[in-house]
Amino acid sequence: MEDRPTVVKGRAGRVRKNLKQGIELAWSASPRSLLRYTLLGVLSAAIPPVNVYLGATLVNRISEARLRSLHFSDMLPFLISM
Repeated sequence: MEDRPTVVKGRAGRVRKNLKQGIELAWSASPRSLLRYTLLGVLSAAIPPVNVYLGATLVNRISEARLRSLHFSDMLPFLISM
């Protein structure tokens, strides 16, 4: 770390400085845990958009049933994933 204090102006600068210090502290405590929980956070944040996509696709498949016959096997992957 630096010996001299850094001058940070504005809220964004303070947030950036605090985030950097927090990540350095977490990394020095346990790099493996930091990576593990970061990956877990990324995966859990990806779940809602995937659910929206799958729900929209399921609705589209159901509405397609008016034009052509739809079998249960066509919808099974979407039902399992939700």
